[in-house]
Amino acid sequence: LDGCEFDIGVVTNITHEHLDFHGSVEAYRAAKAILLNRVCDGHARGRRGIIVLNAEDPGARAIAPAAADCSTLWYSLDASMGTDIYATHIEPYPGGTRFELHTPAGDAMVNLSLPGRYNVANALAAAGAGHALGLTPIEIADGLMSLTSVAGRMQSIDEGQPFSIVVDYAHTPDAIRSVLRELRPSTTGRLMVLFGSAGERDTEKRAIQGRVAIEAADYAVFTSEDPRYEDPEAIIAATVSYTHLR
Repeated sequence: LDGCEFDIGVVTNITHEHLDFHGSVEAYRAAKAILLNRVCDGHARGRRGIIVLNAEDPGARAIAPAAADCSTLWYSLDASMGTDIYATHIEPYPGGTRFELHTPAGDAMVNLSLPGRYNVANALAAAGAGHALGLTPIEIADGLMSLTSVAGRMQSIDEGQPFSIVVDYAHTPDAIRSVLRELRPSTTGRLMVLFGSAGERDTEKRAIQGRVAIEAADYAVFTSEDPRYEDPEAIIAATVSYTHLR
């Protein structure tokens, strides 16, 4: 971030990731808080200085004090939290999610071409940034509805097989849990998950990934995914080390 000035900063969530580099969750959060510091520094020099934070994420709440010297917009999927930006009437439809967007400037209906409540949450983060830039609710909704599906994010694969296949980039415990939770209601048979944990990256999360997969799916298959210079079998062994919990 050195040499950069920011008008707006957005934090969606800070979960178990990159601890191989940062060493601890606290250090990881402190690194993320640098963005908030830079936004507030810019505010002191006449820039917008607005922070958009996810009220439902403990990590975002933990670093909120770093935004004390600039304006903060909070967003949430839960209308009862009283946040600045929130969604109501969230309804899935084939290939996407419909919801009503609420902002301090007014409301608008959004037909988002991305499935899943967590994608609605990401849309709220973008809406917060749009509001900070002075866009109207209708302009924000139009922008969100112009977004097409993203390859590798809740992507359906249909080759005529008699079952559904969904590919997602989820690679943290929280992301894997979110994807499986979204898929569970629409699953008519068994919910199966296939994933691998990358080599030479945050070894602590492997067992947590395995536990989440076992708890959230009916059947889990652990495989190799870019082991780099690690032994693939050792990575898989670490991933399944918590499966005795079920």
